[in-house]
Amino acid sequence: MQKISGIVATDLCLSRSEKVLFKSANFCLSRGEIVGLCGLNGSGKSTFCYALLGLSAVDSGNIYFRSMNADGRSELLEPSRSMWRDLVYFVFQNPDCQIVGSLVRDDVAFAGENRGVAREILQARVAEALDLVGLSGFDMRSPNSLSGGQKQRLAIAGSIVAQASFLILDEPFAMLDPMGRKQLRLLLQELVCKRDLGILIVSHMAHELSLMSRNYAIHQHKLKEFNPGRNLFESRVFKDLGFCEP
Repeated sequence: MQKISGIVATDLCLSRSEKVLFKSANFCLSRGEIVGLCGLNGSGKSTFCYALLGLSAVDSGNIYFRSMNADGRSELLEPSRSMWRDLVYFVFQNPDCQIVGSLVRDDVAFAGENRGVAREILQARVAEALDLVGLSGFDMRSPNSLSGGQKQRLAIAGSIVAQASFLILDEPFAMLDPMGRKQLRLLLQELVCKRDLGILIVSHMAHELSLMSRNYAIHQHKLKEFNPGRNLFESRVFKDLGFCEP
C-alpha cells in the first residue's frame, strides 16, 4: 500500500466572489513538520484551507497527495473525495463549532463513526486519543464543561481517532491564555513526533509563527514561502502584514 507523505499544490489560482485572492501559487506540506500560514483578513487563508480539504474549488492549478512507492520513488496522486475525507482533518478557531456529542467520549468517537470504524476498534482509539491529548478521565463529562484549551484538545482528539495524516488548525492559539498556548504547542509537537502528522497552522501570532518549520504568507495576491531564521520578520512582507520580531 502506498504511503501518503505530503500535500502538494502547483500553480494554484483562487478567487472568491470574482475577487482574485492569489495566483500561480505553489505549496507543500509534508508529514513530520509544522507549517504556518498568515495573511491579512480577507486575503484568502480560509479559502485556501478549504481547497486543501477538498471543499472549495480552485480556478486553476492542481492539488495532489504525494505518495511514496515501495521502491522509494515519489509520485503525485489526484485525490479522490474519500482520500480528502480520510487524510485531512480541520479544527475550527472556535472549538464549540465542532462539538457534536453530549459526552466527551461520544464527541471524540464521532470522527471514527463517521468513517465507519468498527465499535471494538473505536473504543480503543477513543481511549488512546483522550490519553494523548491529556483528557483521560474526562470521557463522561460534558464538552461544554471544558475550558477553551481543553476544547481545542478535544477537537484534536477527533483527528487521532480518524487517523488523519494532516491536520489544519485555524487560529488555534487565538482564544487561549499563555499557558494554554504552551500546552497546545507541546501537544502539536508530540503529534508530529509520535504520529508523523503534517500540521498547517493559520495564525496571526508572531511568536507562534517564529516556531514553525516553515511559513507561508499571502501577500499582494501571491503565496510566498519563508524558511525559519532571523530575517523572517525583517522582510517587507511581514512588515506589511504588521508583524514584528517576537
